[in-house]
Amino acid sequence: MRWGIAVSLVFVLAGLFMPAACSADPSWALISTEVLEGTGKYTDQDVLQLFYDPDPLKNFAYWKTPAEHLFFNPSAEIGLDYAGLDAFHLINEMYYFSTEVDVMYGGVLYTDQDLLTWNGVTLGKESTFDTINGLLGDDYGLDAVCFTDGTWVFSTEVGGEFETERGMMGFTDGDVLVFNDEGKLDVFPLFDYFGRNVGLDALHAYHEGGESENDEEYVQIIMSTEVDGQVYDPKNRTYLDFNNEDILTLSLHRDGESWVLDSAEVPWLGVPKMGRDVGLDALYIGPEIPEPATMLLVSVGLGALALRLRRKR
Repeated sequence: MRWGIAVSLVFVLAGLFMPAACSADPSWALISTEVLEGTGKYTDQDVLQLFYDPDPLKNFAYWKTPAEHLFFNPSAEIGLDYAGLDAFHLINEMYYFSTEVDVMYGGVLYTDQDLLTWNGVTLGKESTFDTINGLLGDDYGLDAVCFTDGTWVFSTEVGGEFETERGMMGFTDGDVLVFNDEGKLDVFPLFDYFGRNVGLDALHAYHEGGESENDEEYVQIIMSTEVDGQVYDPKNRTYLDFNNEDILTLSLHRDGESWVLDSAEVPWLGVPKMGRDVGLDALYIGPEIPEPATMLLVSVGLGALALRLRRKR
């Protein structure tokens, strides 16, 4: 795949389809919030499951939260002391997550930069992220993570730099970092699309094309930010307001060695049923049918976005 000098080896997400290829509504999503108190019975270390429930009588979709649907809590299931929760991902029956603070469990110290694994019996660490920690050096924390087709896509709590074949590479807590199956770490910067660093708390990324010289290449980034702000939507030539519990989508295409923003949307306004700004720390988009091809087609995961994309076709 061709990703250019500036972002070589970034987002090697072969096999993923752009959400524009979505042919069915999403099924469910997992989230965690930023606040400890004030969300009713839930805390910032709970993973909540939201179910998609479109209303055919209206021209938009929404999410509903069952009153008793708590998907995961590291204290309740594993026995950890309060740890918070910064990232969450699900692969088959394995839970991947990061904590807000360092924790001690079974005589082992786990840091907030480790990607922890839980199979229902044993707590461990993802070995790939041990390697990433070694490449980064210091403890940068881990704010968001997504895995697809052999590639880890993630963000950190603070910025820094690491060494590459092209020299030292800088990054911020608002950039997307990628560690691919060739053992290379690289940066996809988002500063230019917001005009400032807005942080990055939750993340999914989708890629299409670029397999040949004449094959157009597209990327879509689904994310939440650490602060409120604005993003410019070039398609509609307007600025969109967002806050730190909204979901943003950035659709880009590759032009030579650069990435051009085609459109920006804010399809998810706030966390349903919470009644206040609770922030958003982690997001996992779940398919209804767990076959790989179907998962890719239905895992856009944002009801309003799925409907908008379908109307565009």
